[in-house]
Amino acid sequence: SNIASNVICEVEDKKKRESAVWEQLKMKFKPEFLNRLDDVVVFNPLGLEESKQIVSIMTEELKEKLKDQEIYLEFTDKAKEVVANIGFDPVFGARPLRRALNRTVEDILAELILKDEVEKGNRVLFDEENGELKATVKNI
Repeated sequence: SNIASNVICEVEDKKKRESAVWEQLKMKFKPEFLNRLDDVVVFNPLGLEESKQIVSIMTEELKEKLKDQEIYLEFTDKAKEVVANIGFDPVFGARPLRRALNRTVEDILAELILKDEVEKGNRVLFDEENGELKATVKNI
């Protein structure tokens, strides 16, 4: 659950963070329920570096999906950084990263395909230009 996510982002000391989470849990749930829990795992908030790593994983997944259609994607580190920055939210974790990838990379790619600018055998390079994502289509 995202209970106490605001506290998790604000409190740096691990013991104080866990204590604050338990206080929030006690306010939300009855003692009978909390007594049945074996353990509560408090995740550390994601930072920008972790977000970049997640974007790298997601771009690899997208590359694999398009291989069957013989459309090959390449991403510069700067392009991945743009997506990570757009989707970075320490409160909501990795969920906004998927939406950021959809709104940027997948939307650009869909437009290129609909305009017949990308076809089988093309390579699409995503890079950063002036702080925004840019796609360049190359014939192989």
